[in-house]
Amino acid sequence: MGAYYRRAQTSKPRTWSLKTFHLRCYNPGPMTDADRQAKVQELRERVDEVDLELIRALSERAQIVQDLARIKFEAGVPIFDPRREEEILRRVVEQNPGPIYDSSMREIFELILHRIRDLEIQRGEFQR
Repeated sequence: MGAYYRRAQTSKPRTWSLKTFHLRCYNPGPMTDADRQAKVQELRERVDEVDLELIRALSERAQIVQDLARIKFEAGVPIFDPRREEEILRRVVEQNPGPIYDSSMREIFELILHRIRDLEIQRGEFQR
């Protein structure tokens, strides 16, 4: 189970309502419309930066997997290792800090793993 889930199970019950949580964490004081618009723009720019980081990280991961697949293919070793995939997915859940649920994070990574692995198969370079 990820840290987020464990923390939710082991910590004392919170007495804050969602509204109180929102006000404490995201609303340090009254905001003008201009302040709110500026904050929205700032957060959107940060989302765009994170999206770019994700694109670069996924592309780098795909390149590494291509290199690994090529080496395995040349050595006559099976490209797909279900135990390794399960190990990766288990580690993803263990390292998940939240707020994304562990099950959702696992599904996201399953999709990433499958799409990158299938990239080579779609190109016809390697057999399963």
